[in-house]
Amino acid sequence: FRLTRVTDGVDAEYVWQGRALTVRQRETDGGVELRAAWPDGAPAEAALVIALDEACDWYADTAEGRFESPFRVRHPGMPMQGVAGPIYRLPQGGAVLWDSRRHPFGLDAAHARVGVRLPDGRDLSLTFDPARLPASVRLLERVGGRHGLNVAVVWRGDEHGVTWGVDDVRFRIHTARRRGEACAGSGDPRLTVVGGGWQFENEHYRARLSRTGTLTGLWRRDGAGWQAVVRADGLYTDKGFARDGERVAQENDVEAGVRIEPAETNGVRLCVTGEMRGFGRFDKLGHPVRFCSVFTLGDGPAFRRFTAFQSATLPAAGRAFLSQRTTLEGASRATFSDESGVMLSREANSGKTRTCETAKADDPRRLPSDIRIACAGGVTVRLADLRWAGTRPGNVFLHGEDLHLAWLDGAAGTAVPGAWQGVSMSVSCEDRVVAAQGEELDVAAVAAPVEVVRDGRFDDDGAAGRTLRLVQSGIGWPSERAVAQVGWRLPEGSAVVREGNNPCVRIDGDGASYRLIHQALPTRAFLPGEAWRLVARMRGEDIEKGDADWKTACLRWCVQAEGRVIYQTVSLPEGSSAWREYSVSVTLPPRFGDVAVEVGLNGNRGRVWIDDVRVVKEK
Repeated sequence: FRLTRVTDGVDAEYVWQGRALTVRQRETDGGVELRAAWPDGAPAEAALVIALDEACDWYADTAEGRFESPFRVRHPGMPMQGVAGPIYRLPQGGAVLWDSRRHPFGLDAAHARVGVRLPDGRDLSLTFDPARLPASVRLLERVGGRHGLNVAVVWRGDEHGVTWGVDDVRFRIHTARRRGEACAGSGDPRLTVVGGGWQFENEHYRARLSRTGTLTGLWRRDGAGWQAVVRADGLYTDKGFARDGERVAQENDVEAGVRIEPAETNGVRLCVTGEMRGFGRFDKLGHPVRFCSVFTLGDGPAFRRFTAFQSATLPAAGRAFLSQRTTLEGASRATFSDESGVMLSREANSGKTRTCETAKADDPRRLPSDIRIACAGGVTVRLADLRWAGTRPGNVFLHGEDLHLAWLDGAAGTAVPGAWQGVSMSVSCEDRVVAAQGEELDVAAVAAPVEVVRDGRFDDDGAAGRTLRLVQSGIGWPSERAVAQVGWRLPEGSAVVREGNNPCVRIDGDGASYRLIHQALPTRAFLPGEAWRLVARMRGEDIEKGDADWKTACLRWCVQAEGRVIYQTVSLPEGSSAWREYSVSVTLPPRFGDVAVEVGLNGNRGRVWIDDVRVVKEK
């Protein structure tokens, strides 16, 4: 940072990467109020670090109670950088002592505070405004080579498109002769700590929310008692992202980040982000499926909830499945409706039989915006005002007592890599109650660009097995199950080279063999009737025409349909040519199998360079 000037009302202004940071401090009763703001928006993960080198111990007052410990620098001769391994995705063995992303602040000042004991016994605390919480507050035992306790206040965080935090952080630094007592609860009497998470209770319902963002129980008020309505819910997959039959679920995450903050109209919002994983110690996915869950609860009989997922890759070929499953007590009948009226209404079936499947309806394109499930004791659970974000689910159905919102179900549905896909809804145990839409849907609006072609710029050559080099003929294509790990198939006579600082592929043709780089694309990215364009930058040198018209330097689609491969091709000119962009389009037939792209020399002589390979869906 660079100090630029001091003006009225601003104690200091700093500039970093072209953005201004203003810092104000004012004396208050027994302390100092500090405000640090980025008027043009805070950079992601930028932190204000406050050194408390004289700390003898530390504590944090949160929505889970008080965390506290004596302070000492561990392993002073080691760098303590932290390492992410096969068990955990977050770095282990680093400098972080406590992190508000793992143990969230509560809903009043007494539950949004960190502090230390100084050598003279005094207490020094930093208290945050629960309505304007930063993305995170972390206690660090060192910063770089400087040892000592530090408080790092991060304005804004970005977890794969889900952003939290504020641009204007405010907190109060206060000293006292001794530390105050820890306060029980969360700062709101309606939200209490229970095993594995929190419980929210009002005069209408009781909802138990886990640390992983799942609903582990829902009860409706029944006179002086409570009637169970929902036993459990959450996202899970058992096909397409791990070994078939291996359950990978939201509920298994042990590293989820949680944020609790006030919501509109005296409400409470609980937001959770994390990654689905298996139950075992080493069951972390190599290509993660992330999740985001948001609950907005208040005094009314209904609450809002939002659930979304984001996959790093498309699932492997075959039957994939990914669903939000809700297990209801005594579900006996399901009724699905949209703006045109009732779509499906069926009695529940016991055992393994599904009912009320949208994928098997007369018009499978219709999706419910209102779901009513008749349950035990005459209770109707209503999921109303369903708003789908991202790609549409492949199927919605009732399976025994389980309601499934299945984005992937066999051949139905699509998971777009890098994009958030989810649903927002009102949940109530009363038929005529709907909770208004809040802000929770906004987190699904962020979607990274979809890149169906992996490593189209050849930046990841040799990394994590994504590029498979073939040094002899006769080796078959990688199966689509291996597509998640393998990008390009490179033939003999090809190499990843650099032109300047730019990586690309060069192929030398011998006039006898077919030398085309090949990549199998995930078929779930395509639907019948869609038009897609394949694009690449290429240049040629001494290109000769082969002994057949189709033996050229080319860029082409390969689509399996009706027992044969359909090619759509564009060719480079003969001779030598400079770098330019080539493209060719294909329209997917009503029935098709594998889809691949190929670039290179198709049995002719010459040399060709290839870069920036991508596919684009045409409007």
